[in-house]
Amino acid sequence: TLSTEESYSVFSGYLDQSDQESFIVLANDVPTVKRLLDIPKAQSLVPHDVEWMWGTRDEPSQGRMIRRLYLAKKKVELKGDCLVSATPGYDQYHAPQVSFQLTKDCGVKFSRITGPNVGKPLAIILDGQVESSPRINDRIGDRGVITMGGGATFENANDMSIVLQAGALPAPVKIVENSVVGPSLGQDSINRGFASAILGLVLVALIMAVYYRLSGLVSDIALIFNLFVLLSIMSMLKATLTVPGIAGIILLVGMSVDAAVLIFERIRDELTTGKTVRAAIDAGFARAAVSIIDSNISTLIVAGVLYALGTGPVKGFAVTLSLGIMVSLFSSLIVTRSIFEFRKSYAKLSI
Repeated sequence: TLSTEESYSVFSGYLDQSDQESFIVLANDVPTVKRLLDIPKAQSLVPHDVEWMWGTRDEPSQGRMIRRLYLAKKKVELKGDCLVSATPGYDQYHAPQVSFQLTKDCGVKFSRITGPNVGKPLAIILDGQVESSPRINDRIGDRGVITMGGGATFENANDMSIVLQAGALPAPVKIVENSVVGPSLGQDSINRGFASAILGLVLVALIMAVYYRLSGLVSDIALIFNLFVLLSIMSMLKATLTVPGIAGIILLVGMSVDAAVLIFERIRDELTTGKTVRAAIDAGFARAAVSIIDSNISTLIVAGVLYALGTGPVKGFAVTLSLGIMVSLFSSLIVTRSIFEFRKSYAKLSI
């Protein structure tokens, strides 16, 4: 165990000459210094009205990472509830600063405090750590300015204003409950979503095959092609399959079937007018294509808005939906049309 004299030599070697009220400790030495400060004999040498306080973070200094150590008074002169506002900005030399305002009563008290202490640092403390220690340059009333110093940026001033406002909260923030959701719950949701997608796909395929007969089987082939291509693209992009993503896949199933229904019904209408199979197929695809493209582009615009304004799961849904729309368009207008090209030579069309 190091003696009190040895611990004092550690501090004297790291005294910050620009700020006599703080010490500089190398970041790697912080645990050792904390242990030294806990020695009863070292604590007995500290006056009863002051206490050691660490800075909130490590900071670079001459190529080293250091942590500041302050000897601050225990008495709190002003609390956070005195603060009315704290706003980051720039001074006349375009240096970052924080303008603050106190209540009238606290302003009078602050004036009595800062007047006799001009030239001394003022500790800004949050959660038992010193966030900053600006020097008092003049008597300050209910309005004042904190100059951030050389090398500081506007982000530093903004962070300082946030710290001041956080200290002005009427009550401390307490953790009432802290829970972690394990991967099993998320995996269970994905499994259920995937099962519902498979069930929906099977039911839709059966209904299409029964209602549209052989043409329904063609739409089922196109639907399976859609899912295969969509999952392949997602795999190439290394996209993670989430519950919102599965929802997008399920929506793709409905959109693909919707396009097939439009095409088949148009072909049926053309056949009832007495046209040949070849003419009915050409007219059906030509007239249904306009409605299919219009509805899919409208949905694609909505997906773009969701991606631009949404976050997290919403963006995942938008990405899956966008890819599904493009794959569905290609499948219904190219793949399905290619299959029906072989059926133009039929005398009758099973639809």
